[in-house]
Amino acid sequence: MSWYRLEHGLGRCRVVGTTVKHPERFPKDLVADAQQRGWQGERVYIATPAAQDCSLGASVAPSASQADGEKADGVFASAAQGVEADSAPQTVHTDGWQATQGAWKALCTHLTILLCFLHAFLNMRDRATKTLGEAFAQVHTRVGEA
Repeated sequence: MSWYRLEHGLGRCRVVGTTVKHPERFPKDLVADAQQRGWQGERVYIATPAAQDCSLGASVAPSASQADGEKADGVFASAAQGVEADSAPQTVHTDGWQATQGAWKALCTHLTILLCFLHAFLNMRDRATKTLGEAFAQVHTRVGEA
């Protein structure tokens, strides 16, 4: 029964307040992503902020739009303010999705958005042509080492 109660009560507690016990330890650097999944025959997006090897929640958005992203990531923002009124991240690492970046900029006005190395490399790889050959191989090696 404990697993049953855990599963059914998962969305009822504030994950941020449960995870961050001391407000002075509130993480200032986050990682945020929106995972695409199927749910009841529909495609939904799950906003997943994390920091310091810990998930800080997950919230379902019906679409990948910036407005729905703001609502989904806003669940984390309101939970964070429940821990400490002035708590706001300084940086957030995101993928290259404009809606995710726009949602975080709208939620936290003094935020620096950092593009994930993997997504930056994938963008370069997608635009590289076979004529780059050895030059791209060197870039691939250096990004992997970074």
